[in-house]
Amino acid sequence: PTAPTTGDILPRLAKEDPKIAMKLILESKDQDAVFNQGGIDAMRLALPEALASGKLSALEAYRLTNSATGSKANLGLNVLPYIWQGLSAEQLASAAKDISAEPNERHHDTALGGIASAWVKKDPAAAIAFITAIKDPGLREEIYSGCFTKRTGGKMNLSEMTGILESLPPEERALAYCGWAIAKGLLA
Repeated sequence: PTAPTTGDILPRLAKEDPKIAMKLILESKDQDAVFNQGGIDAMRLALPEALASGKLSALEAYRLTNSATGSKANLGLNVLPYIWQGLSAEQLASAAKDISAEPNERHHDTALGGIASAWVKKDPAAAIAFITAIKDPGLREEIYSGCFTKRTGGKMNLSEMTGILESLPPEERALAYCGWAIAKGLLA
């Protein structure tokens, strides 16, 4: 038998204690530790369970993931969109409220887009009401873009996307669709 590698241990550790796992990821001397040692995968697997069980609040998960800086700053972009799917509509509403109250830092829009993606499937009216109340059109556009991204892998089908667009107030539809198209490189 071979000795376990960091890539074997990190997911188990992250599941047990996401804060300790993140500390190890951040302290790693390996510039590519986030990818080579499975940091992104470990946090993607551990954080949804930690959120759903109450081990971490949404704000704690956001701050923890957002603490990755420098060469590891891409961890937030690769984790925050994917960790909200297991939460209830009420938990998503609370997460959106708490995270939107945070200063507009790096990955703020990424986290809110991920929350919106999960929330629009569970309580579209509440999710859309929250998004349309955001004053900053750039942030609203980014969050809408998150709604059109299937966070479980693959592409959102056209009928799902159309359903979301149809549920938006008419004056928001162009902003939402353009934000998604720009993010996908379909518009410049």
